[in-house]
Amino acid sequence: MILRLVKRDPAWQMALMMTVVVVIAVTVLFGFSKINTIVAVAATLLGYSLQARPHVHATLFEAAMPIAGRDLFLARTLSLLAMVWLPVLCGAAAILLVRADGPLALMLVEAAAILTPVILLQQAVRVREIAGPQWPLFVAWALAGAVCGLRLYVLSRGVVLSICGLVSAALLIRTWFAVPPSLQVVSLKVAEPIAVPASPVARRASAWMPILRSAPPGCFALCMVLMAPFGTWFTFFPMFTVFAAVQSRQRTRWLSALPLSHRALLTITLVSSVVPLLAGVAVGMYIGAFLIDRCVVAGPNQPPIRILTLEAAALCALFLVFATELPRWHRLRRLSTMVRAILMSMFFGVPIAAYGVAMYHWKVSQALFQSILLRLTSALPNPLLAVSAAAVPVGAMYWLLERQFRQSELTMWKRPGQPE
Repeated sequence: MILRLVKRDPAWQMALMMTVVVVIAVTVLFGFSKINTIVAVAATLLGYSLQARPHVHATLFEAAMPIAGRDLFLARTLSLLAMVWLPVLCGAAAILLVRADGPLALMLVEAAAILTPVILLQQAVRVREIAGPQWPLFVAWALAGAVCGLRLYVLSRGVVLSICGLVSAALLIRTWFAVPPSLQVVSLKVAEPIAVPASPVARRASAWMPILRSAPPGCFALCMVLMAPFGTWFTFFPMFTVFAAVQSRQRTRWLSALPLSHRALLTITLVSSVVPLLAGVAVGMYIGAFLIDRCVVAGPNQPPIRILTLEAAALCALFLVFATELPRWHRLRRLSTMVRAILMSMFFGVPIAAYGVAMYHWKVSQALFQSILLRLTSALPNPLLAVSAAAVPVGAMYWLLERQFRQSELTMWKRPGQPE
């Protein structure tokens, strides 16, 4: 029973895919840079840990089955730990075989040891319910970041591994004895009647609250604000865009049952995922312009360059949202499984390889991007004309995404042979 629960857990399915991604990252894309290797693995684990929803103890279907609560807890914990340890161990083995770099392999194992209490803490909160709150995840990640900082300057590897091992064992034992025979599906308290707001403005504001609660967390936009002043925002911008778009679609599945148009669903998806990231980049670039004026950092940061950079980021974000919607595109589902797999591998393989090369040669890529923007502004007589010309591909990408969104469903697809 536990093995079957592990196999159907989304964290276990992500673990297999993450293993391939981490092995490729540590051996090919980020060949000889330890910093890029650790950053790539940490970003991958962070993104997929958010997608696996570690605060969920079990689904409603599993809680309704005659399965012991400890069996559900054990299966869920094994799946989440496999999502962390399987990619790290395979990545460490690949590093030892390809690069023969023992210290880097130990750094990956140490990173997995730091992440283990982060995962177990999610399962230790509200163990009697099928899901706990999401705020412990961000608290745990902040504590993990603090431990990483102490590890770099104060603590030794043995101390960090000992602390993480003791904390993980304490959380595991505490949660094991706190798990009830069955999980609680509904609240034990009697729900208070919901008071309907009196004014129409209040009713309209309250109607948007479920959508606001379903939006992805704002930590991605905050990271963009902190990275954009120093020009390193593009390192994580594609990853954060994909994670935010996928989370937004998963959390707003319930909107498919409402009489909303595809354009409204697309607008909600973009506003909750892409717009905060672009706003974070814009705020960070204006902070960078202030630092340039104060002679703290240097670089081309004129207003036309900033606007063109934002348009390029918007084009990249729309393309990534288009890529995340491809598995749900009706036209692709008419093809066979093998043809779809080949097309998806080609579609994602080339951008991922280009992204890896750009990150490996970051300074060259950044200089090339800035030279392209400078040539675009100098080729046209008016900077406003350059900004308007750069907005054309952004509008074309949005038009293509909107057409694809009309045939992208979360709950059902048209059957083969059914008329359009």
